[in-house]
Amino acid sequence: MASRFVHLFSVTRHFPDPKKVDLYKVSATDSGLRTEDDMSQLQEWIRGNVTGCHQNLFIFDEIDKMPEGLIDSLKPFMDYYKSLDKIDYRRSIFLFLSNTGGKAITHKTYQLWKAGRKPSIFLFLSNTGGKAITHKTYQLWKAGRKRTDFKYSDFEELISGGAFNDEGGFHHSGLITSSLIDYYIPFLPLEKLHVQKCAEVEALKRGRVLTGQMMARVIGSVRFWPEGESLYSENGCKQIYARVVEVLR
Repeated sequence: MASRFVHLFSVTRHFPDPKKVDLYKVSATDSGLRTEDDMSQLQEWIRGNVTGCHQNLFIFDEIDKMPEGLIDSLKPFMDYYKSLDKIDYRRSIFLFLSNTGGKAITHKTYQLWKAGRKPSIFLFLSNTGGKAITHKTYQLWKAGRKRTDFKYSDFEELISGGAFNDEGGFHHSGLITSSLIDYYIPFLPLEKLHVQKCAEVEALKRGRVLTGQMMARVIGSVRFWPEGESLYSENGCKQIYARVVEVLR
């Protein structure tokens, strides 16, 4: 993260006003590279940095809060161009994060790979339809399907429809209608085993190992769903840090 080729943008900080989408999209000056604190020209910022180095990582946090239409300003950098204005964007990485409960990773690699080109990587980490994904996972479990036997097709339509129709950065986005997103990969709900592993990692960070009694206290403080079966953590591993610190005192 300390590298000058890694750029982190907070949507609520850098793009707070939905009325200024057009201003955020394009360049208004020729004053050179701008910092993340002055994000009134998103395309110019990306263009300037990739001109200086073809391998950049652009991270957009809280993508679900991005003003509708702004994400489409990235479409030229994602499209099937060998170069755009004599600049090759295919070695840059775009990472999109969301804090809302259950959207999806999407990435653009397969078609570029088939074309024999070294692709840019576009990762969309947001969890469209978290409750729906959890419910679908539960239905598959009740039908006797193991988690390791789940197929991509079990969730694809559920997530792609949610990404396009839900309010947020991807709402009716041209990135979807132009088929620039090839895969929609769900974040499945975490089970007790996953929560235990999170707790073990937090303890090891402090040079400690949790006893069976300590682990039971940690797991006992986590709420699981559905009631009576307690299969999936309602909040993933979000509260595990505090729970582990508490039992290690």
